[in-house]
Amino acid sequence: MKVLDNIHVFQDETLGQNATLILGDEACILVDNRQNIPLAKELQKDIRSVTDRPIKYVINTHYHGDHVFGNQVFSEAVEIIGHKNVRSTLLEIGEQHKEFFGDYFKVPDTDKVVITPPTLTFDKELSLQFGDKTVNIIHTGSAHTNTDAYIYVPELRLLITGDMLFNGFLGFSGDPNCSIRNWIKALEEMERLDVETVVPGHGPVGNKDDLTAFRGYLEKLLAAVKQEMDNGRSLAEMKESLKLPDYKDWGHYEDWLGVNIETAYNELGG
Repeated sequence: MKVLDNIHVFQDETLGQNATLILGDEACILVDNRQNIPLAKELQKDIRSVTDRPIKYVINTHYHGDHVFGNQVFSEAVEIIGHKNVRSTLLEIGEQHKEFFGDYFKVPDTDKVVITPPTLTFDKELSLQFGDKTVNIIHTGSAHTNTDAYIYVPELRLLITGDMLFNGFLGFSGDPNCSIRNWIKALEEMERLDVETVVPGHGPVGNKDDLTAFRGYLEKLLAAVKQEMDNGRSLAEMKESLKLPDYKDWGHYEDWLGVNIETAYNELGG
């Protein structure tokens, strides 16, 4: 789907995640890819239906398999770029992560994935001059994971969030390095940017209002769990009875609410 001049977003129909193509005069940047080789090759075919320009950079917004397991298919790139924790995490637990994705998300063929970590890493921020555009890649600290980065192109008022934003989805906080409080702070940081078009990690392309709505959900989650803790409720009781009805129509409400309650509970000192 073309969302801006020279910006195309390809959404996977199985897990709903987005890959973003930034077209330059002579080459392209691809942000995120897919969760197995067949789907990455399908994405490659979709890209070639748009342009025959080579992919110069692949950017990984974080280490989760649905965003990086296609790296090997796009090894034509001059560099695969990610935060330094993306590289170290994939090298340390990449094989276990393949098993997790296959088992938990029922993704086929993850055993055939060859872990292909970033070749160019950064700590706080990396800026690429790509023709007349500046592509800023900014680490958030520990939020959804400790590997997250968002991409900001000021000339286009474009923000690509990775899984810092699940648009219309509950969001997954089950990563061991997730911090909901820091996630909220990172969303506030992104809301202060001059942006008009927001590409989430999962869900439809939106705008700054969607950042605000997702932040509101995380804030209500923390507040609700804190109230239950103050009332003496156990984690098991919360996971059984605590509901957030304002978000019942969001994707993965039944799947992930319990996980997110547990993350909030632990973060609040439970």
